[in-house]
Amino acid sequence: MGSEILGVKDYVDYRRSLYGEISHKALLVDAVGTLVIPSQPMAQIYRTIGEKYGVEYSETEILKRYRRAYEQPWGRSRLRYVNDGRPFWQYIVSCSTGCSDSQYFEELYNYYTTDKVEAEKPNPTIFLKACELLGVEPEEAVHVGDDRRNDVWGARDAGCDAWLWGSDVHSFKEVAERIGVQV
Repeated sequence: MGSEILGVKDYVDYRRSLYGEISHKALLVDAVGTLVIPSQPMAQIYRTIGEKYGVEYSETEILKRYRRAYEQPWGRSRLRYVNDGRPFWQYIVSCSTGCSDSQYFEELYNYYTTDKVEAEKPNPTIFLKACELLGVEPEEAVHVGDDRRNDVWGARDAGCDAWLWGSDVHSFKEVAERIGVQV
């Protein structure tokens, strides 16, 4: 009854008339640095936090070094990381800033990962909190990510549907088609 007062039912019916049946009410995407841009530029954050750890590079130099490090093969592979991305990211931070202090890395890591949820993937808490913020039940959401353990298993442990980018889905057009939205 409350949904009808808010017009949600009318909106859902309208969407259904345009796009057909929609399989999920919410789409969660593994996106930091890809689809979601932090409120401050990455180089500024690295520089500001890094000053107390001796980081002396300018933001321009940090960004230049970041791009160069990110383009290099990780280990002996072009794959960026497998499972836990922390070692890869720590390598990137160290190359970008010239600082390999583990406390600096932990402070940066906490800045990006624990602001609101205080958990990291594959902990289901992250997915449950996202669903709560979107006002949907976990079974009404699908998560798309590029890591089987952290994205797919974590989302499924929370009760969400989950698709592996590059395996289950290959483009956002395909994601849209799978959830029933015509593009």
